[in-house]
This record gives sequence, C-alpha cells and structure tokens, in this order.
Amino acid sequence: MFLALLVTITSLTILFLLGYLFVIEEKIEHRLFLAQKRHALDKVIIKFIAFVHHKSIFFGRHIITLSWYYSLHTLLKLILRFLAGLYFRVEKILQRNRLRTKALRRERHQSLQVDNHLIQIAEHQSETALTEREKTKIKNRALAGK
Repeated sequence: MFLALLVTITSLTILFLLGYLFVIEEKIEHRLFLAQKRHALDKVIIKFIAFVHHKSIFFGRHIITLSWYYSLHTLLKLILRFLAGLYFRVEKILQRNRLRTKALRRERHQSLQVDNHLIQIAEHQSETALTEREKTKIKNRALAGK
C-alpha cells in the first residue's frame, strides 16, 4: 500500500514539475531542459503526425471511392438481373407465340386442302334436299290442314 502511494505521489509531483517547466518555457520562448533532444523529438513527432494524416486522408478517399464503386456495381448487377429476367419472360412469350402461329398455319393449310365446314354443309344440304315432287306434296298437305 505504501509503495502504491509513493508511486502516485512521485508521478503527480513529476507531472506538476513538467507542467510548470512548460509554462516557464512558454513565457521565455525557449527550452531550458534538453533543448536539442526535445527539438529532434518534436521533428520526429511532426513527421509522424503528417504521415498519419496523409495516410488517413488517402485511405479515407480510397475507401469512399471503393464504397461508391461497390454500390454502383451492386446497382448495375440488380439492373442486369432484372433485365435478364425480363428478357427470358419475353423470350418465353415469343416462343409460345411462334408455336401458336405454326399450329394455326398448319390448320389453315389443312383446311384449305380439305373442304372446309361450310362447303361440307352445302354438300349435305344438296344431298338431303327434297325433290320438287316431295316439296309439292308437303305444301299441299300443309294447305289442306292435315
């Protein structure tokens, strides 16, 4: 317990002394303690901060650009899938239409070769038509009221 208290008091004392040293150095505008080494350390720290700043800007722009490209690619992929589905549906409809057209052409071709139903009806009517004698007999019977 004593050791922890001693370390805490020592750390706080050093912190306050360094703070006081920095305040004095700001007032007189030059460094009093290890001036050359602190100046070299400042240069290294400034270079490191500039490097990190430059890389963070570069990666930020790069990530934003990649995100934009990914979003655009995803949108285009969705549009392509939609158009492909639409194409296959239209193709299926066209295929059915072609089959229907072929069937209708076949039917029409067959009906032109074989007498159509109107011609068959006319032939049946002429075959089953009453003779003049039968027509007269039916007419007389109707007039006689029988």
